[in-house]
Amino acid sequence: MIFKIIILAALIKVLLTSNNPLLCAGIYTAVVFFMGIISGSALMSLLIGCIIAFALSLLYYWLLDRFEDQGFIWWVILLGGIFIGVV
Repeated sequence: MIFKIIILAALIKVLLTSNNPLLCAGIYTAVVFFMGIISGSALMSLLIGCIIAFALSLLYYWLLDRFEDQGFIWWVILLGGIFIGVV
């Protein structure tokens, strides 16, 4: 779980340089998928988890990209999105 939060934080830097939320959500989902494969999760539950992780992370990175110039709202979204790491 800590590793996923670190990945989320690193992808925020990628988002700020690329302005591409789809890229960040894709990378995050790939990391979640490979971590699930390594841990031996059942394939169907892993796929459902990846779909949920992709949707939430896409929303998260899109909101961060959308509100990049609005300081307080951006920080609220940033801190609120850390909870994606538990998915």
